[in-house]
Amino acid sequence: DVQRVFATLTAYVTDYRNPVRDRAIFSTFAYTGMRRSELARLQLDDVSFEDRRLIVRPGKNGEGRQIPLHQELARDLRRYLQTERRVHRYAGCDHVFLGSRGALRADSIHGVMTRVSDYVGIDPPIQSHELRRRLAREWVDQGGADDALLLIGGWRSPTMPARYRAEAAGDLAALNRPGFVGGS
Repeated sequence: DVQRVFATLTAYVTDYRNPVRDRAIFSTFAYTGMRRSELARLQLDDVSFEDRRLIVRPGKNGEGRQIPLHQELARDLRRYLQTERRVHRYAGCDHVFLGSRGALRADSIHGVMTRVSDYVGIDPPIQSHELRRRLAREWVDQGGADDALLLIGGWRSPTMPARYRAEAAGDLAALNRPGFVGGS
């Protein structure tokens, strides 16, 4: 489903409003694992193409973090910043993602995800948290270290990386086993 969105939502789509912005939003979720509230707070100064980093402002756990800027995400963000956003009526706003009333809020971003899914023909709609989980699972599947995933995902405890590692291993019974990190 993720690849269908990337294949369909291009700058050349003419029957969809804000295709470049919405692809950049989708790409940000897919390549960073950000939470919706974190994406809503993302500001222009938080994006460093030179250092290939995004700054995630303090969120759910009260701490900010820096995460790598994937090359595909950098391409999608650059395209959005240089096209749709540059001519937006709220272009003077500090937030990266803009809507009809200024900075997009988390609930509006949820609507974007639903609209993208509907346009591509995905039912039920892809949720931003699914992309967060997908990123974590792919990280684990590729042998990424739990401590790095902990930093990228913005978790305080090793519960979630351990959970994704157990899911990736297909050890669903371990998820509920007493003594397992995050288990009962």
